[in-house]
Amino acid sequence: RIPGIGKKTAERLVVELRDKLTALSTAEAEAAYQVATAAEAAVEAIREDVVSALINLGYGRSVAEQAVAATLAVETDHSMERILKQSLKRLFK
Repeated sequence: RIPGIGKKTAERLVVELRDKLTALSTAEAEAAYQVATAAEAAVEAIREDVVSALINLGYGRSVAEQAVAATLAVETDHSMERILKQSLKRLFK
């Protein structure tokens, strides 16, 4: 209890704060979605670049795509250099 705050005022404050929290949660969710979308786009660009590099090295498209997909499935470091190196290792096995 807060002195000077009655039941009606407290209820009004709860309603107003709930609306603001909902708006804040929506904004946070949108920001998280944008970050996730940007990260997915970056990984997709790296995937395309590595597949292209493997094709330029003489590997077929389907073989290159399979190697890169398998590498991306287990690799946490999504730098182009790391994905290319690990994909080449898969192809040499």
